[in-house]
Amino acid sequence: MLWLWCVPLLAGGAYQGFSAPQITFPVETPGMQAAIGVIDRELAHPPLRSIAILGADDISVQWLKINRGYLKSLGAIGIVVNVESFEQLEILRSYSSIPLIALSGAWAIEHYGVVYPVLIDARAGRLRQ
Repeated sequence: MLWLWCVPLLAGGAYQGFSAPQITFPVETPGMQAAIGVIDRELAHPPLRSIAILGADDISVQWLKINRGYLKSLGAIGIVVNVESFEQLEILRSYSSIPLIALSGAWAIEHYGVVYPVLIDARAGRLRQ
């Protein structure tokens, strides 16, 4: 269901009569938090496209900078699950090599956990930090 409306957002807005919903800031995901850990596990059902889940915090910024080349090589998209403002999202985008959208991460908690930043690596079929 997520992909039905994310595709137009990533393509830049409108898609054959479809208008992307307005994003209201702040975007928050209660229960998800930035943390550094060792996350590396196999996914039973990896997505078709790699997805980075991150926030607009210092940990996520450093992770984004370190993984910039790999994320780009995967053709990943980034979902920013905790961001205060459009300006903060734009600052994060300036560090990124992939498209970033702001979206609550409530949909991800059950399958991918409560910690970010993480990469849902479609190529390797793994969840990694």
